[in-house]
Amino acid sequence: MYNAHKGRKGQSSVLWKNLSGIPPQPNAKDCGYFVMRYMRDIIEDKDLTFVNKWERRSNLVYSQEDIDVMRCEGAKFVVKSYM
Repeated sequence: MYNAHKGRKGQSSVLWKNLSGIPPQPNAKDCGYFVMRYMRDIIEDKDLTFVNKWERRSNLVYSQEDIDVMRCEGAKFVVKSYM
């Protein structure tokens, strides 16, 4: 992407796609947990069909329990890695 911004040739440009069915974040403080949870959905999709899944599940919302699981996993990682 840096090459594209500098006007260099040889690199294909990045095609960004906005996914319409991404679960909304209800507040301004959990964005990192929502990103991690969404990343998990993507990497666990072995068929790489997550784009179509999200377009179909446009009313999906991550529950507080889903976000709490991400918090606990993050805390466990920090404790295990750095304590």
